[in-house]
Amino acid sequence: MFTRKSSLYLSVLLLASPLELAFGSQPFVKADSMVQAPDGNNQTLQNTTLIRFQSPPDDGKPKDGTASGGTRGRCPQDANQSSILTLLLPRSQEGLTVADHPIFFAYVPQTQANTGEFLLYDRAQKTVIYQTTFPLRNIPGIISIQYPTNKPRLEIGKTYEWRLLLHCQSDDRAADASKIGWIKRIAPPTAVARVPNNTNPSERARVYAENGIWYDALKIIAEQKPRVSTNSTATIMWRQLLQSESVKLDDIVSSPLVECCKPSN
Repeated sequence: MFTRKSSLYLSVLLLASPLELAFGSQPFVKADSMVQAPDGNNQTLQNTTLIRFQSPPDDGKPKDGTASGGTRGRCPQDANQSSILTLLLPRSQEGLTVADHPIFFAYVPQTQANTGEFLLYDRAQKTVIYQTTFPLRNIPGIISIQYPTNKPRLEIGKTYEWRLLLHCQSDDRAADASKIGWIKRIAPPTAVARVPNNTNPSERARVYAENGIWYDALKIIAEQKPRVSTNSTATIMWRQLLQSESVKLDDIVSSPLVECCKPSN
């Protein structure tokens, strides 16, 4: 017999179903589905904070007090250029990674230099563990340099120094433009380790950024970011990451990612 009590129960079920459909039961909310405007207007996407980098505590490592390290941001013959060589790093000039063979990013300005050089140092052993030179092409723009998988893994708990140079004069290395940064590999924090491998890249990047894992968050977003800047989720996350309070790379946030640098080894 269909009673008033049964009718009330059925009403509750009908109400619960659309709520379950609306909110779901997944442990991670995907950034794309969270902010896309249904009418195709990107205003909601633009005004939503998708990612914010939380800088980890300073480990006391000495800094040289200059933006992205180094002593000279441009070649002497490029004195009329306003942009300078810039490493994509937080203002502390160092960043964390959980990767054993990370990717490094830097902005290379318009320059008369034809060759760049990348070096990675083991600070404890005071040795160079990787060095490569490459021709400068398609600049100005943001370049990426992969630490090769055939080189020794970065050790957990160890800080390494990396340096990017522009060879300004073929016969005088002292004239090189140079910037210095640091990278430390750590074991994945619990929040990072719990993220499933098949999680949406935007959500993975957000978790890395919130846990201070700079290099990995930057890599994930760079892989998703279109070469031509648009209002895509990845492009907006890229902008928000670089403009985070502890980063402030506002001057290069609109610079394109470019295919530049094929290492010599």
